[in-house]
Amino acid sequence: MKKGLIILLSAVFLLSGCSFFNRFKSERSRFIEATSDALCLIFNSDDPRAPSQETLDKSMEVFSEYGFNNKDEAGMKAISDKYNDEETNKTILKAIQECSGIDIESLATEANTTTTEPVLDEVAEPTILEEKPVK
Repeated sequence: MKKGLIILLSAVFLLSGCSFFNRFKSERSRFIEATSDALCLIFNSDDPRAPSQETLDKSMEVFSEYGFNNKDEAGMKAISDKYNDEETNKTILKAIQECSGIDIESLATEANTTTTEPVLDEVAEPTILEEKPVK
């Protein structure tokens, strides 16, 4: 009896990681997990700023493993827009930080505070215009 229970529980734990069980999760949970997994693939690739086509293809395949039709661009955009809220984004960022070791929040803060204005080493002297009489 104990052996049977142990085997059953082992099978449940083993299969719980399979994509088959992802279909029983809420759409929101599946979207968060799929997005996190896909972005982790990209962040852990050789060049996250310019991932290879193979990496991009693998990251899109992750969505189909979670039950989404990754070939339907309009449907994927609708789902992305549907769950584009602060709570979802924070959850995804946390997952990316855990899998990549990159502190995403500090990068975002740094990007927002970095100026794109050119820095002048010298200030030009003001030019005084001569007054000319008007005819």
